[in-house]
Amino acid sequence: MKSFFLLTTLVCASAANANGDCTLALSPSSVSYEARTLNMLQVSGHGAALSFGERRVRLSVDCPRMQALEVRFDAPAASRDTYRFGPGELQLRVVSARLDGRMIEWSREPDGVRNASLLRPGDRLRPGLNAALTQGQQWQVEMIVEPIVKRQAVSITDLSQFQALGSFRLE
Repeated sequence: MKSFFLLTTLVCASAANANGDCTLALSPSSVSYEARTLNMLQVSGHGAALSFGERRVRLSVDCPRMQALEVRFDAPAASRDTYRFGPGELQLRVVSARLDGRMIEWSREPDGVRNASLLRPGDRLRPGLNAALTQGQQWQVEMIVEPIVKRQAVSITDLSQFQALGSFRLE
């Protein structure tokens, strides 16, 4: 009997800011890998783990006036660097950011690392320019979502569902 399993990685966006007048959207709003077999997984760059593949998502923040912007991803942690994904881990990596139409740097808080690719549990992301945090109205952040599991976690004979649930929040 073939080993089949079903995967849905759901990442949703919601706004939670003090004045409530900004909008936050994620495109696509969810990432689904649909039904997969063990042979469909890729060898990851993370030791002996297997990857469901990378997917790109774009987080957009739109505010009516200039203001400080800061987002975080709320989801259960699997480790210091990853989020829980069933029996595996979900990694979020920042690829690029635009503020009011211009390519811009970003800062990962609380450690202040500029242009860090990994968005870890508890981190907040802020736009910056020349090492200084900056304000804006429209901010787009492009990220890569990658679910990773150990080979033994997918050695199953029945249909199983793996998922990660989380939300982006505007601080």
